[in-house]
Amino acid sequence: MTESTSSTDPASKCQKCGADFACLASDIKACHCSEVHLTSEQHRYMAARWKGCLCGHCLAEVASGKVDYKI
Repeated sequence: MTESTSSTDPASKCQKCGADFACLASDIKACHCSEVHLTSEQHRYMAARWKGCLCGHCLAEVASGKVDYKI
């Protein structure tokens, strides 16, 4: 699934699934990642596996616990 991109932020590829999405780092309050709440353990899991951002779907999947995020 592809999310729309704005004219000021570059399109990004999800580090987990490869989907294109809009990275809104220049307006972090508007970014999908600012609405997702992760535990410290989930943050460590993500940092150990991916260097870049995840799309909203994959980020929500990690946050929901559908992913075994234990290291």
